[in-house]
Amino acid sequence: MLDDCVDHIKLHNLQGAPIESYLVEHLLVIFCAEVQQEIYKSIDTYASTLNDEKLTYFVKNAYQRLLRSTKKSEIAGLLSHFGEPTKNKFNSLVGDSQVTYYSIAVGARHDVAHKSGAKMTINDFTKALDSADLIIRAVDIALQHQD
Repeated sequence: MLDDCVDHIKLHNLQGAPIESYLVEHLLVIFCAEVQQEIYKSIDTYASTLNDEKLTYFVKNAYQRLLRSTKKSEIAGLLSHFGEPTKNKFNSLVGDSQVTYYSIAVGARHDVAHKSGAKMTINDFTKALDSADLIIRAVDIALQHQD
């Protein structure tokens, strides 16, 4: 879908046109939902390694109530429920400067949902994707980290 949007904008020279904003707003909603689902998968995978059926059930049912946003700080907060070392490992793997475009995208998605829309270009959005991959990998690593 992203490639189609980028191609359409470039082919028709629509950078800065309203259609670019509409496409990016749509992509932002999908983007945040996908990041959230990937984080859920990471936690499900971790929970499946636990040797306590009740604890596994609890973890798999609790984390969705704890993660209300895909902001980096919210993800770190969720991971703190697995212990400070888990949160610290995540934060050590993902510096704020590494996720600038990701943070802008999450904020823009919030503006799409709760304000009058977002001001983000397709080029900036594509930069956010790399940061999202970094965040998802960092969640996996932090959950597997043993102190």
